[in-house]
Amino acid sequence: MARADVMRRPWRLELHEVRSAVADGRWEEAARRLVGTTLAGYLPAKRLGQSLARELAARGQRSLAAGLTSAGWSDLALANQLGLSRQDVDRASQGEVDRQMQAAVEDLAAGRTHSASERLDRLAVHDAGGSRRRLWQRTTSDCLAAERFAENGDARAAAERWRRALEQLPDEGVVQVRRRIEQRIADMQQRTELIAEHNRLLYAAVTAEEWGDVLAAASAVLELTPRDSYAQRARRRAWHAVGLGATQVYRRPSRELQAGSTSRPDAAKYPDLALRGRPASSFPQETMGHVNNSTDMSRAGRRLVAWIDSVGGFLFCLGPEVVVGQPVETGTVDIPIWGDLSRRHATIRREGETYLFSPLQPSWIDGDACRATSILRREAQLKLGRSVALEFRQPHALSCTAVLRIASDHKMDPAVDQIVLMSESCILGPSRSSHIVCPQWGGDVVIFRRGADLYCRAGQALECDGVDCGQETQISDGCRIEAE
Repeated sequence: MARADVMRRPWRLELHEVRSAVADGRWEEAARRLVGTTLAGYLPAKRLGQSLARELAARGQRSLAAGLTSAGWSDLALANQLGLSRQDVDRASQGEVDRQMQAAVEDLAAGRTHSASERLDRLAVHDAGGSRRRLWQRTTSDCLAAERFAENGDARAAAERWRRALEQLPDEGVVQVRRRIEQRIADMQQRTELIAEHNRLLYAAVTAEEWGDVLAAASAVLELTPRDSYAQRARRRAWHAVGLGATQVYRRPSRELQAGSTSRPDAAKYPDLALRGRPASSFPQETMGHVNNSTDMSRAGRRLVAWIDSVGGFLFCLGPEVVVGQPVETGTVDIPIWGDLSRRHATIRREGETYLFSPLQPSWIDGDACRATSILRREAQLKLGRSVALEFRQPHALSCTAVLRIASDHKMDPAVDQIVLMSESCILGPSRSSHIVCPQWGGDVVIFRRGADLYCRAGQALECDGVDCGQETQISDGCRIEAE
C-alpha cells in the first residue's frame, strides 16, 4: 500500500500545483501544464481542464466584447486546446466575428477594400467566421485584383474581376456593396469606350502625321492606360517629329569617361548652374558654389542645383529613381526634407513614360492611403507621414519630366523652390505648361540630355561664362548661362 502511494504521489502533487495556479488566477500557466503532459491521462486532470476551458472561454468572450481582442483570442485558443469544442469556441467569439464582418462589409461599401481585406484576414488567422467569412474573402480578393487592374489602366480586366466579385457576392451582401461594384463596372465600361475613342483619334492623327494631335491623343490614352505600348511609341515618334529626337536617356558615365571629362563631378556635391533670362548685374554671387548637402555625388542618381535669376532655385534629379526622406549623413536620400519622415520614406521611379510611387512608410495619394506601388497621374497630391505634403505634376506634353513642389511648410536641404525629376528634357519658359515657369522670359529654353552630358538650347544667342556659344551649349559644373 505504501509502495502504491509513493507511485501515485507525483501526478497528484502536480495536479495540486495546477489547482493552486487556477485558484491564484494563473490560468495560462495552469492550461499549459494540463495540455500535452502526463496529467492529461488522469480523469481528475481532465475534469479540471474542462472546467478551466469554460472559464477561459467566458473570459475570452468578455475580453472580445471590451475590445481586448488579442487577450480574448488567446483565451479562446487555450480553451480549445483544453478540449472545448469548436462549436463552443465559435459561440463565444460570435459577437466579435459579427462586429468584424459588419465592419468589413462597411469598408467594402465605402471603397476601403484593403481595410476590409485586413479585417477578414485577421478572422482567418483564428479560423473564425466559417464559410461566410470565406465567401466575403473571395469577394474582397476579386475587388482588390480589379483595383490593381484599374490602377494599371487595364479597364477591361478590371471590369471582368468586378463582375466576378458581383456574381459571387454572398446572399447577405448589403445593397451598398452591390451598388458600388455595379458603379465600378459602369465606370470601367465608360473608360473602355473612352480609350477606344482616343485610340481612334490617335490612329487617325498618326496616319495624317498631325504630330500635335498625336501628342494630345497619345497623352489622353496614356492618362487612362499608362502602359499602352502603341500610344507610347506614337508619342515618342511625335517627339522626334517636333525636334526632340536628338535627346537620349541619361546614363551614368563610366569611370574612364569621368576621368577624361572636363566636368568635375567630385568638385562639389551639387554642381551649380546659373541660368539668366536677361543680363542682370545684381545676380546674387553668394549663391554660387555654396550649396552643401549630405548626398555624395558618387551615387547613381546625379543631381545639380540651378539658380535661375528672378525665378528661384531648383534641384534637378537626373536618375530614374529618387528616394524621399530625412536628410542623413550617409547620402542615401535624393530629396531630403526636414520633417516628420523616415530616412527612407518613399521612392518615385520613372519607367518609360510612367512614374511609380512606392511607399516605404505611411503615405497617401490624393487623400487615399497608398500601401503598394502605384502609378502617379499627371497631377497628384502626395502626403508623407503626418504632415509633409508634395505636389506632383507633369505639365508639358513634349516631355516626361515631372516637377515636385513642397506644399507644406517644410524645408529642403538644400533650400530650393522645386524639384525637377528630369527625363529627356526640361522646358523653361513663360508658359504655364513649362516645367519651370519663368514669367518674364520672352521664349523657351530647353535643357536636355545628350549621351552622358546635359545641354541647354534656346531660340536666341546664349553666353556661357561670358563666351558666345550660339543657340546651344553644354552645361558644366558651376557655369553661368545668359541670354538676351
